[in-house]
Amino acid sequence: MNILCAFSKFNYGDPSRGESHEFVHFIPGLGKLGHSVDHFELRDRSGGRGFADLNRTLLKRVEHMKPDLIFAAQTHYEIWSDTWQLIRDGT
Repeated sequence: MNILCAFSKFNYGDPSRGESHEFVHFIPGLGKLGHSVDHFELRDRSGGRGFADLNRTLLKRVEHMKPDLIFAAQTHYEIWSDTWQLIRDGT
């Protein structure tokens, strides 16, 4: 199964706080179960990247990867409900 994991690599998006629980445990765990796992970073705000760009980039990744499952752990409203609906309608 192709799984896209959408969450932060680092705790609260801050590398000085260490890798997040989700990144450390879910990606390797799902991989050990034989799944193909890809990570999508939700907290990268470099280069002025805002939520609109994040949602467009996620839609492009989903279109390209065609995951069977998306596992997301959001802190706020990084992925908009309209984006989830587009993903549901298109896959």
